[in-house]
Formats: sequence, C-alpha cells, structure tokens
Amino acid sequence: MVDDILVIDDIIPKTYQDVIEQSLFSSHFPWYLQKDITFIEDKFDNYGFNHGLKLEDGTINSAFFDGILPMTFLVIDRCNLEQKNLVQARAFLQTNRGKKTHNKPHVDLHYPHTVFLYYVNDSDGDTFLFEETLEDTPNPQKDYQFNLKQSISPKKGRGVIFNGNRYHASSNPTKIPRCVINFDLN
Repeated sequence: MVDDILVIDDIIPKTYQDVIEQSLFSSHFPWYLQKDITFIEDKFDNYGFNHGLKLEDGTINSAFFDGILPMTFLVIDRCNLEQKNLVQARAFLQTNRGKKTHNKPHVDLHYPHTVFLYYVNDSDGDTFLFEETLEDTPNPQKDYQFNLKQSISPKKGRGVIFNGNRYHASSNPTKIPRCVINFDLN
C-alpha cells in the first residue's frame, strides 16, 4: 500500500502516451454519459463521460483494455508497488461545466487499495487529494468540509499514485476536456 502521494511525470514512454491520447480522443472511442462522475448520486448533478475498461467484478469491458494493461505493469515495476492485482480500470472524460470548484470527495473502493491516476492530456481540471481517509472519516456528512492536502494539475503522461483510502476529487476543466484513466490495485 502506498502511504504517501507520488507524482511522476512521463510515467510511461512518450510514444505510448501519444497512442493512448490518440485512441481516447478519436471519433471511434465509445464514451458513455454518466449522471454523476463520482458514482455518488443518480442525478445529473456532476455529469461526465465514462468508459469501463475492467469492472470490479473482474469483467473485461472494453476492447481497449489490452492497450492499457501494459501501463499497469510499467507502473508497478517503476514504483515497486506491492499491489499486483488490477481490481478495476476506468477512463473518464470531463468537459467545461462553468464552475471552478472540485467535485464530490470520495474513495473508489471501501477496502484497502492503491489508486493510480494517469493523465491522458494537458488540462486545467486539477485533482484534489484531502487529508481525510476512510479510516478517520468513514461517513462524512454532506456538508463536511474536507482539508486539502495536495492539488495536482493534469499533464499528459503524469501519473499520481496514492493510498486509495484517501478522499479525493476531480474538478472540471474550463478550457479543454480533462481525460484520465483511473486504476485501482490491491
């Protein structure tokens, strides 16, 4: 388990970065509208686009999965991660929604895991990592004020690795779309 936050630029080779960006921004890549990009509510309050690559139940849900799977091996080796099991992988695409605040803080899974975020393109929709974890704040109320630990700007080829029990949130871009691939490892 990663105890701290690792931010690594060019976490994968530049040629691989280009292939992933071209694939996800092609007119043939299937994006699916999601009412709430954080999966917290089922209303159009926090919408974006999702593409499930590997589902939590182990189902490979995308023809693109084989193209991103090698990335997990590169990151596991480069960062000496103990986690070797890819639980789920999802791609997210967010567009300008006219607000500059972060989205809802959340954890991806409610058991120990490591999150690896990969930024597909340069954008201005930062990722916010908070001091609070699932252990110390298991059921935050709707109006709970989270304490910011670190903000990370999307940069093509950048990887962010952190303890998955840490609350985190995306934010919507104001210029060009924000595209990330989210990996959960245990």
